[in-house]
Amino acid sequence: MGRYFAEVHEGPGSQLGSLPETVKDTEEIVEMRRSLDSISAVEERYEAMLALSKALVFQLRYKSALDVLDQAVSLCPSRTEALRMRAIRRLYTLDTQGSLDDFLRLREMNYGDVSYQIGLGHFMSGQYGKAMEEMETCYGLADNEMKIAAMYWHTIAARRCNGKASLLGNYTDGFECGHHTAYKAACAMFAGHGTESELYGLACRERSDLEFSMLGYAMHEVGAMPLDVIVARDSFWIGFAYVAAWNELHYQGKGRSFK
Repeated sequence: MGRYFAEVHEGPGSQLGSLPETVKDTEEIVEMRRSLDSISAVEERYEAMLALSKALVFQLRYKSALDVLDQAVSLCPSRTEALRMRAIRRLYTLDTQGSLDDFLRLREMNYGDVSYQIGLGHFMSGQYGKAMEEMETCYGLADNEMKIAAMYWHTIAARRCNGKASLLGNYTDGFECGHHTAYKAACAMFAGHGTESELYGLACRERSDLEFSMLGYAMHEVGAMPLDVIVARDSFWIGFAYVAAWNELHYQGKGRSFK
Protein backbone atom coordinates (compact mmCIF):
# COMPACT_ATOMS: atom_id res chain seq x y z
CA MET A 1 0.00 0.00 0.00
CA GLY A 2 2.74 2.40 0.91
CA ARG A 3 4.25 2.32 -2.55
CA TYR A 4 1.09 3.91 -3.97
CA PHE A 5 0.39 6.44 -1.24
CA ALA A 6 1.32 7.38 2.29
CA GLU A 7 -0.02 5.44 5.25
CA VAL A 8 -1.63 8.67 6.49
CA HIS A 9 -3.62 10.00 3.57
CA GLU A 10 -6.81 11.77 2.55
CA GLY A 11 -9.97 9.90 1.66
CA PRO A 12 -12.82 10.37 -0.79
CA GLY A 13 -14.81 12.58 1.56
CA SER A 14 -12.41 15.47 1.09
CA GLN A 15 -11.15 14.73 -2.41
CA LEU A 16 -14.36 13.70 -4.16
CA GLY A 17 -16.66 15.42 -1.70
CA SER A 18 -16.63 18.70 0.18
CA LEU A 19 -15.11 17.75 3.53
CA PRO A 20 -11.96 19.66 4.56
CA GLU A 21 -8.59 17.99 4.31
CA THR A 22 -7.25 16.83 7.67
CA VAL A 23 -3.83 15.43 6.77
CA LYS A 24 -1.06 17.86 7.70
CA ASP A 25 2.15 18.77 5.94
CA THR A 26 5.07 16.48 6.70
CA GLU A 27 8.36 18.06 7.70
CA GLU A 28 9.55 17.46 4.15
CA ILE A 29 6.58 19.37 2.72
CA VAL A 30 7.05 22.21 5.20
CA GLU A 31 10.65 22.54 4.04
CA MET A 32 9.59 22.38 0.38
CA ARG A 33 7.16 25.25 0.90
CA ARG A 34 9.80 27.28 2.72
CA SER A 35 12.35 26.71 -0.03
CA LEU A 36 9.84 27.56 -2.75
CA ASP A 37 9.31 31.00 -1.24
CA SER A 38 12.96 31.83 -1.85
CA ILE A 39 13.17 30.65 -5.49
CA SER A 40 12.72 33.28 -8.20
CA ALA A 41 14.24 31.62 -11.29
CA VAL A 42 11.32 30.43 -13.42
CA GLU A 43 12.50 26.94 -14.37
CA GLU A 44 13.85 26.22 -10.90
CA ARG A 45 10.61 27.41 -9.33
CA TYR A 46 8.60 25.24 -11.73
CA GLU A 47 10.62 22.15 -10.78
CA ALA A 48 10.17 22.93 -7.09
CA MET A 49 6.41 23.18 -7.61
CA LEU A 50 6.40 19.80 -9.34
CA ALA A 51 8.26 18.25 -6.41
CA LEU A 52 5.86 19.80 -3.88
CA SER A 53 2.86 18.63 -5.90
CA LYS A 54 4.19 15.07 -5.99
CA ALA A 55 4.68 15.09 -2.22
CA LEU A 56 1.10 16.25 -1.71
CA VAL A 57 -0.19 13.68 -4.20
CA PHE A 58 1.55 10.94 -2.21
CA GLN A 59 -0.64 11.94 0.73
CA LEU A 60 -3.66 11.82 -1.63
CA ARG A 61 -4.10 15.54 -1.01
CA TYR A 62 -5.05 16.07 -4.62
CA LYS A 63 -6.92 19.33 -4.04
CA SER A 64 -3.92 20.82 -2.24
CA ALA A 65 -1.68 19.63 -5.05
CA LEU A 66 -4.01 21.23 -7.59
CA ASP A 67 -3.50 24.62 -5.97
CA VAL A 68 0.23 24.28 -6.60
CA LEU A 69 -0.19 22.82 -10.07
CA ASP A 70 -2.38 25.77 -11.11
CA GLN A 71 0.54 28.05 -10.31
CA ALA A 72 3.02 25.82 -12.13
CA VAL A 73 0.89 25.66 -15.30
CA SER A 74 0.56 29.46 -15.26
CA LEU A 75 4.30 29.86 -14.72
CA CYS A 76 5.36 27.63 -17.63
CA PRO A 77 2.35 27.13 -19.92
CA SER A 78 4.40 25.52 -22.68
CA ARG A 79 5.59 22.67 -20.45
CA THR A 80 3.49 19.55 -20.09
CA GLU A 81 4.52 17.97 -16.77
CA ALA A 82 2.37 20.06 -14.46
CA LEU A 83 -0.48 20.13 -16.97
CA ARG A 84 -0.50 16.31 -17.12
CA MET A 85 -0.41 16.05 -13.32
CA ARG A 86 -3.24 18.55 -13.04
CA ALA A 87 -5.35 16.85 -15.69
CA ILE A 88 -5.40 13.45 -14.00
CA ARG A 89 -5.92 14.87 -10.49
CA ARG A 90 -8.79 16.96 -11.77
CA LEU A 91 -10.32 13.75 -13.09
CA TYR A 92 -9.76 11.93 -9.79
CA THR A 93 -11.46 14.79 -7.91
CA LEU A 94 -14.35 14.85 -10.43
CA ASP A 95 -13.53 18.26 -11.85
CA THR A 96 -14.56 16.68 -15.13
CA GLN A 97 -14.68 19.86 -17.19
CA GLY A 98 -11.25 20.96 -15.99
CA SER A 99 -9.82 17.53 -16.68
CA LEU A 100 -11.22 17.44 -20.20
CA ASP A 101 -9.88 20.93 -20.90
CA ASP A 102 -6.41 19.88 -19.75
CA PHE A 103 -6.28 16.58 -21.60
CA LEU A 104 -7.56 18.17 -24.80
CA ARG A 105 -4.87 20.82 -24.44
CA LEU A 106 -2.27 18.06 -24.02
CA ARG A 107 -3.56 16.47 -27.22
CA GLU A 108 -3.12 19.78 -29.03
CA MET A 109 0.45 19.91 -27.67
CA ASN A 110 1.14 16.43 -29.14
CA TYR A 111 1.82 15.06 -25.68
CA GLY A 112 1.00 11.48 -26.70
CA ASP A 113 -2.10 9.35 -26.63
CA VAL A 114 -4.56 10.57 -24.00
CA SER A 115 -7.67 8.98 -25.50
CA TYR A 116 -8.28 6.75 -22.47
CA GLN A 117 -8.20 9.70 -20.08
CA ILE A 118 -10.38 11.86 -22.34
CA GLY A 119 -12.77 8.94 -22.66
CA LEU A 120 -13.00 8.68 -18.89
CA GLY A 121 -13.55 12.44 -18.66
CA HIS A 122 -16.49 12.15 -21.04
CA PHE A 123 -17.80 9.09 -19.18
CA MET A 124 -17.63 10.87 -15.82
CA SER A 125 -19.49 13.79 -17.44
CA GLY A 126 -22.30 11.56 -18.69
CA GLN A 127 -21.26 11.99 -22.33
CA TYR A 128 -21.33 8.31 -23.14
CA GLY A 129 -21.25 8.56 -26.93
CA LYS A 130 -18.09 10.67 -26.82
CA ALA A 131 -16.63 8.29 -24.24
CA MET A 132 -17.18 5.40 -26.67
CA GLU A 133 -15.36 7.22 -29.46
CA GLU A 134 -12.31 7.84 -27.30
CA MET A 135 -12.24 4.27 -25.98
CA GLU A 136 -12.34 3.00 -29.55
CA THR A 137 -9.32 5.18 -30.34
CA CYS A 138 -7.57 3.91 -27.22
CA TYR A 139 -8.30 0.30 -28.11
CA GLY A 140 -6.70 0.72 -31.52
CA LEU A 141 -3.49 2.12 -30.03
CA ALA A 142 -3.12 0.25 -26.74
CA ASP A 143 -1.54 -2.99 -25.60
CA ASN A 144 -3.82 -5.76 -24.36
CA GLU A 145 -3.64 -4.61 -20.76
CA MET A 146 -5.20 -1.29 -21.72
CA LYS A 147 -7.43 -2.81 -24.41
CA ILE A 148 -9.42 -4.69 -21.75
CA ALA A 149 -9.81 -1.49 -19.74
CA ALA A 150 -11.04 0.37 -22.83
CA MET A 151 -13.41 -2.52 -23.56
CA TYR A 152 -14.86 -2.33 -20.03
CA TRP A 153 -15.64 1.39 -20.15
CA HIS A 154 -16.76 1.28 -23.78
CA THR A 155 -19.24 -1.51 -22.99
CA ILE A 156 -20.78 0.29 -20.02
CA ALA A 157 -20.96 3.55 -22.00
CA ALA A 158 -22.68 1.73 -24.87
CA ARG A 159 -25.27 0.27 -22.52
CA ARG A 160 -26.09 3.77 -21.27
CA CYS A 161 -26.55 5.47 -24.62
CA ASN A 162 -27.99 2.57 -26.62
CA GLY A 163 -24.75 2.34 -28.55
CA LYS A 164 -23.16 -0.75 -30.04
CA ALA A 165 -20.65 -2.39 -27.71
CA SER A 166 -18.44 -3.30 -30.65
CA LEU A 167 -15.22 -3.68 -28.66
CA LEU A 168 -16.83 -6.46 -26.65
CA GLY A 169 -16.84 -8.54 -29.82
CA ASN A 170 -13.07 -8.87 -29.43
CA TYR A 171 -13.39 -10.59 -26.07
CA THR A 172 -12.18 -14.18 -25.74
CA ASP A 173 -11.56 -16.27 -22.65
CA GLY A 174 -7.89 -16.31 -23.61
CA PHE A 175 -7.64 -12.52 -23.85
CA GLU A 176 -4.33 -11.45 -22.32
CA CYS A 177 -5.07 -8.71 -19.82
CA GLY A 178 -2.00 -8.39 -17.60
CA HIS A 179 -3.00 -7.31 -14.11
CA HIS A 180 -6.44 -6.10 -15.25
CA THR A 181 -8.14 -9.34 -14.25
CA ALA A 182 -11.18 -7.60 -12.72
CA TYR A 183 -11.84 -5.73 -15.95
CA LYS A 184 -11.57 -9.03 -17.81
CA ALA A 185 -13.98 -10.81 -15.45
CA ALA A 186 -16.52 -8.03 -15.95
CA CYS A 187 -16.13 -8.12 -19.72
CA ALA A 188 -16.60 -11.89 -19.62
CA MET A 189 -19.98 -11.36 -17.98
CA PHE A 190 -20.99 -8.64 -20.44
CA ALA A 191 -19.95 -10.90 -23.34
CA GLY A 192 -21.99 -13.83 -22.02
CA HIS A 193 -18.94 -15.88 -21.08
CA GLY A 194 -19.87 -15.73 -17.41
CA THR A 195 -22.95 -15.14 -15.33
CA GLU A 196 -24.00 -12.36 -13.02
CA SER A 197 -24.01 -14.75 -10.09
CA GLU A 198 -20.45 -15.85 -10.86
CA LEU A 199 -19.23 -12.26 -10.99
CA TYR A 200 -21.14 -11.39 -7.84
CA GLY A 201 -19.50 -14.29 -6.03
CA LEU A 202 -16.09 -13.19 -7.27
CA ALA A 203 -16.75 -9.65 -6.03
CA CYS A 204 -17.87 -10.88 -2.61
CA ARG A 205 -14.68 -12.93 -2.23
CA GLU A 206 -12.39 -10.12 -3.44
CA ARG A 207 -10.14 -8.78 -0.68
CA SER A 208 -8.68 -5.86 -2.63
CA ASP A 209 -10.91 -2.79 -2.54
CA LEU A 210 -9.44 -1.64 -5.86
CA GLU A 211 -10.41 -4.87 -7.62
CA PHE A 212 -13.74 -4.97 -5.80
CA SER A 213 -14.73 -1.56 -7.16
CA MET A 214 -14.13 -2.72 -10.75
CA LEU A 215 -16.21 -5.85 -10.22
CA GLY A 216 -18.83 -4.04 -8.18
CA TYR A 217 -19.31 -1.25 -10.72
CA ALA A 218 -19.99 -3.84 -13.42
CA MET A 219 -22.46 -5.54 -11.07
CA HIS A 220 -24.12 -2.18 -10.48
CA GLU A 221 -24.50 -1.78 -14.23
CA VAL A 222 -26.66 -4.91 -14.38
CA GLY A 223 -28.60 -3.91 -11.27
CA ALA A 224 -26.96 -6.38 -8.91
CA MET A 225 -25.00 -4.13 -6.53
CA PRO A 226 -25.93 -0.77 -4.93
CA LEU A 227 -23.51 2.10 -5.31
CA ASP A 228 -23.24 2.65 -1.55
CA VAL A 229 -21.88 -0.87 -1.15
CA ILE A 230 -19.10 -0.04 -3.60
CA VAL A 231 -18.12 3.30 -2.08
CA ALA A 232 -18.15 1.86 1.44
CA ARG A 233 -14.96 -0.05 0.60
CA ASP A 234 -12.67 2.94 0.24
CA SER A 235 -9.20 1.82 1.32
CA PHE A 236 -8.07 2.26 -2.31
CA TRP A 237 -10.43 4.93 -3.57
CA ILE A 238 -8.08 6.17 -6.31
CA GLY A 239 -9.43 3.72 -8.88
CA PHE A 240 -11.62 4.94 -11.72
CA ALA A 241 -14.42 2.47 -11.00
CA TYR A 242 -14.61 3.73 -7.42
CA VAL A 243 -14.61 7.34 -8.62
CA ALA A 244 -17.35 6.52 -11.14
CA ALA A 245 -19.48 4.93 -8.41
CA TRP A 246 -19.03 7.98 -6.15
CA ASN A 247 -19.85 10.22 -9.10
CA GLU A 248 -23.18 8.50 -9.70
CA LEU A 249 -24.04 8.38 -6.03
CA HIS A 250 -23.33 12.06 -5.36
CA TYR A 251 -23.26 13.94 -8.70
CA GLN A 252 -25.74 12.07 -10.93
CA GLY A 253 -22.80 10.76 -12.96
CA LYS A 254 -21.83 14.17 -14.35
CA GLY A 255 -18.98 15.28 -12.09
CA ARG A 256 -18.66 18.46 -10.07
CA SER A 257 -17.93 20.89 -12.87
CA PHE A 258 -19.27 19.68 -16.23
CA LYS A 259 -21.06 22.43 -18.15
